[in-house]
Amino acid sequence: SKDQDTEAEDDEMSGSQEAQRRRQRQERGEQKLGALPTSEAARLSSIKRERKAKAAQRNSQRVERAEKRREVEGQCEKAKASLKAVERQSERTERRRAMEGSYQQAEAAISKASARRERRRTRSRDEDKESPTKGEAEVAKALPAALGRLVEVTVGMKVEARYLGGRKYFPGTIVAVISTDNEGMVPSSSAKPYYTIKYD
Repeated sequence: SKDQDTEAEDDEMSGSQEAQRRRQRQERGEQKLGALPTSEAARLSSIKRERKAKAAQRNSQRVERAEKRREVEGQCEKAKASLKAVERQSERTERRRAMEGSYQQAEAAISKASARRERRRTRSRDEDKESPTKGEAEVAKALPAALGRLVEVTVGMKVEARYLGGRKYFPGTIVAVISTDNEGMVPSSSAKPYYTIKYD
């Protein structure tokens, strides 16, 4: 404890000595200024004031520049955020359009596939209905075998014929010429001619 008291006393002495030295330096400075001629002392005081004013001005300018820089940086950050938001919106719009396009393509593909399936089913039914038995005689619509020529269709002529309501043509020979309407059910003299075909 005695040592601690001694250290405390030493600290107080050193502190008081430092304060005393500062006072002495200040007094010497004032004495120097006082020893100078009045005009020289005023000039030095003016220089000090100017230096202080310039330092204060520089500090003020630094603060102002820092504030402006922060303001500009804040505006840049806001602009970047807005740009990112626009880009995200644009990406969402593009994705939505792409998805809509994909949906439309998928719907079109499904529709085409359904139409193809329906056509295949219809064609299969028609082919089953149209496939003739060899030597069968049936009322049918016929075209001459030499398509593209304007010829008179007569009994014994080789033709390509199809059933009424069918689509595929099969080779055969005309065995009779008749005129009918209502899909060949009712004979009529005014209807276009149909033929009884014997298929090859």
